[in-house]
Amino acid sequence: MVKADGRGQLSQVRRDQGRQSAVIAGVEKSKRRRDQIGDLFSDEIRQHPSSVVVHRGSILGGVSRKVEGEGIRLRIIGDSSSFPNSLQEVAKEAQEKTKTNSRLEFNIAISYSGRRDITQACQKIAWKVQHGLLDSADITESLIEQELETNYSTKFPCPDLLIRTSGEQRLSNFLLWQSAYTELFFTKTLWPDFGEPEYIEALCSFQQRERRFGQRIVSEWYNILQFS
Repeated sequence: MVKADGRGQLSQVRRDQGRQSAVIAGVEKSKRRRDQIGDLFSDEIRQHPSSVVVHRGSILGGVSRKVEGEGIRLRIIGDSSSFPNSLQEVAKEAQEKTKTNSRLEFNIAISYSGRRDITQACQKIAWKVQHGLLDSADITESLIEQELETNYSTKFPCPDLLIRTSGEQRLSNFLLWQSAYTELFFTKTLWPDFGEPEYIEALCSFQQRERRFGQRIVSEWYNILQFS
């Protein structure tokens, strides 16, 4: 999973290459990887001026045309209710055109908020309890996870590795629930300058991690008992 940052900085550095070209270049790099690619526009877009919303609708249309013939399935998560109708139509059309593709899954987060995702999942569960379809005692982590947006949009709702580019070292309200046990990798490289060498570096770092999923290893428990 890649949280792609640095498109704006890249566009400023390369004034002959617009933001849309920067994003399309990122899609090209994504196609060369057989993993699942994640975020493209994860900031809460409804807080941006309408001109930015329209511009990003144009970008989304460009991405859709680029991946349509490449066997890539496009899926979009986020709060689309605040989008202009034109952007909602672009998003719907993009997903419809690529729904049968299976070579790669490309998830785009538009106006996605990790807190909102958890909130809407809880609201759905509360509705079921209120209408007698579910007992509150039956609410589990697994049940909440089933109601998250990523559960409907991807086969891999909880990423093993989350890569964030451009030097930012925080989740920024992105996949808060899903990243509970995700390994994080931060790089100063701007997207889409993030290429194969940087990708290999991230994978090598991931391979060296000891994943515990909240559990302590036996030696740690031994040391705790020994000194308690």
